[in-house]
Amino acid sequence: MLVLSSVGTKVSRIYLGVIITGLILAFFVPSATARIACLAPIIIGIVENLGIERKSRVAALLMVGAVQADTFWNHDSNGGRPKPCGRRIYANTDEYIC
Repeated sequence: MLVLSSVGTKVSRIYLGVIITGLILAFFVPSATARIACLAPIIIGIVENLGIERKSRVAALLMVGAVQADTFWNHDSNGGRPKPCGRRIYANTDEYIC
């Protein structure tokens, strides 16, 4: 609510607040799924407290925006390469398989 009180109640400002909140959570919660699980109830609470209909375009914008912003903050420390699924156990090699 601190971010929301700082940015205001215009739709564009609420959207910015959701993105800022996602950015703040990215530093403390490493999992993208967990960050969305934290943001979803916050967004639902904002929508209900401001009297916005849950199935409105504004509510959808906030939820989709949170997911997109969270995907943006979800960086890969593997140098852009796909993450390995597993290591071959039967051979002495560093080759990964999926």
